[in-house]
Amino acid sequence: NDRERVARDLHDTVIQTLYGAGLSLQGIAGAAQATAVSDQVSVVAATIDEAIVQLRSIIYELGLTGRELGIRGRITSLLRELTVVAGFEVHSFFDGPVDSVISEVIAEHLLATVREAVTNVGRHARATQASVRLSVASNECLLQVTDNGRGLGPPESSEGGLGLNNMRRRAEKLRGSFEVRSQSGGTVLTWRVPTVNA
Repeated sequence: NDRERVARDLHDTVIQTLYGAGLSLQGIAGAAQATAVSDQVSVVAATIDEAIVQLRSIIYELGLTGRELGIRGRITSLLRELTVVAGFEVHSFFDGPVDSVISEVIAEHLLATVREAVTNVGRHARATQASVRLSVASNECLLQVTDNGRGLGPPESSEGGLGLNNMRRRAEKLRGSFEVRSQSGGTVLTWRVPTVNA
């Protein structure tokens, strides 16, 4: 009971506080005129992001989620958290043995990417619907986040820039790839990484 209480406190208070601080810093970095200031703020935001990853690992080990230890349950729980940020319920879909194939290393980056992507939808897309689809096949983990918003802004727009770079770096760190593109009536974000040797 004590382990669950501590884990829940970390999840409901500390992580949410850090996440809010990280979002504020991202906004400051995007608005900063001086490149040096923007870079410094980005470093601090990345440090907060890493702290969130470490806290989630601790929570996972403490067993907060009980029956939801798999990536399905963790994504479902995260999307419930992000309903307020998105402004609507984000639906999730899963294909393949995601719980048994996706390693903890991939899971941490995957969850951070989902959080970043859905937050971008809520802050910039002006969408009314979004979905998260996760699948594994042929030694590959594929994540797609789709919305029905206004699509990507012009190349010079800084909206979501730091978040997109974070997601790209996470994919590249795992020897994967990242792509975001406009489609008819919205945006599709594709994040894929190999499941072997991760």
